[in-house]
Amino acid sequence: PPSGQHLTGRLATAVRRLNELAYHARWEARSGGPQIFLTHCPYAALLHDHAASLCRFDAGLVSALVGGPVTLMTRPGVHPCVFAVSPPA
Repeated sequence: PPSGQHLTGRLATAVRRLNELAYHARWEARSGGPQIFLTHCPYAALLHDHAASLCRFDAGLVSALVGGPVTLMTRPGVHPCVFAVSPPA
């Protein structure tokens, strides 16, 4: 993530990059913190046998893009995938 960028800017940058990767991403402000929604899985054909692994991969990708920890809020393989973004420390 861009260093020194406010969380809102990092979220916008993350969503832009995720959309470049065909995730159909968006983020929303929530009372408990922002959430990122992934409404398309670019590897949907693999979900049946590998949903948990692919969701962990997505969590790592989203975490790297926003520069902090995220938590998967939905069951692996269920769409949209929703990730809660932890507030910066």
